[in-house]
This record gives sequence, C-alpha cells and structure tokens, in this order.
Amino acid sequence: MDYLNLTFLEKGTTGYQLLVLLIFLLLLKVFFKLIVYRLFSLILKFPSTEKEAAKAKGRTIALLLNTVGNIIILGVAIFLVLELIGIDIRPLLAGAGIVGLAVGFGSQTLIKDFVSGIFIILENQYNVGDTVKIGTYTGKIERISFRSTVLKDEKEGLIYISNGSIGSIANLTQGKIK
Repeated sequence: MDYLNLTFLEKGTTGYQLLVLLIFLLLLKVFFKLIVYRLFSLILKFPSTEKEAAKAKGRTIALLLNTVGNIIILGVAIFLVLELIGIDIRPLLAGAGIVGLAVGFGSQTLIKDFVSGIFIILENQYNVGDTVKIGTYTGKIERISFRSTVLKDEKEGLIYISNGSIGSIANLTQGKIK
C-alpha cells in the first residue's frame, strides 16, 4: 500500500477536514430529508375528512422544504469549503449582502412570485394532482414551487405559470364527493 500516497487524508490536514466536512454535510442532508418526510407522515396520521387533499398538501410542502434545505446546506458547504482551502470568506459575505440588496430591488417580480407561491400553498388553493383552471388553461397540477406552477394541459403539454401572474383559480378537484 506504499504506492498509494494518502498523506492528504491524514488527520489535521485540509484534505482530511474536507472529507469530514463532506461526510457531515451528506449526513445532514439525509437527516433533514428524513425529518421532513417523517414530520409529514405523522401529520397525515391524524384523522381527516379529506385524506387525499392532506396527502397532496403534505407531499407538496415536503418537496418544497426539502428543496429549501438542500439550497441552504449547499450554500453553507460552499462557504465552509472556501474557508478550509484558505480563502477569506468575510469579503464574500459582505459582497453577497450588497449584491443581495441590489438584486432584491431589481427582482420585484420574483419576490411577488415567491410570496404568491407561499400563499397558494398555505391557503391550500390547489395541490399536486388537482385539476384546475388558471386563466385560459385547464389541466392537472404537475408541480408547485415557490416561484411557479406547472400545469399539464392535454392539448399544449406542460405550461409554466409564474405564481405572481395568477389572478383567479378554479379548482375542479376540491369539494367533489368521491
């Protein structure tokens, strides 16, 4: 085994620290995903008159929380790796704050889409699998994110609608007796 030079993985070296960090972040990602799905499986065990609606809402919120968790873990991982390899992240954090402020002013439409998406989900206006009419489009909800809704229309395929542009919604699934 002398031909394998693994000195960069010796305890205390940057390679070792990066390996430990990578393993920790992967475990954190798996743990977060398990917590999110376990939480919603517990919520779904409560008696509900609309079991399918509760499942759809739980599935939608679990997917969104999982995505947000992955983005946060990835962001933290990038900054920790930069710090480990010797790059001072303080100027990056300060620059990110200033850029974030500038982007915030320039992206009012994106913020409107995001806030509308939160209210669509919290108010249970529709869930994945529901058949809805949004504007002139009628179809089945394929995916919901904070920014947009993906509608599957039989004629036109997948339709991406920004949540901020949705004025009125007719949910053709909710309220029907099965």
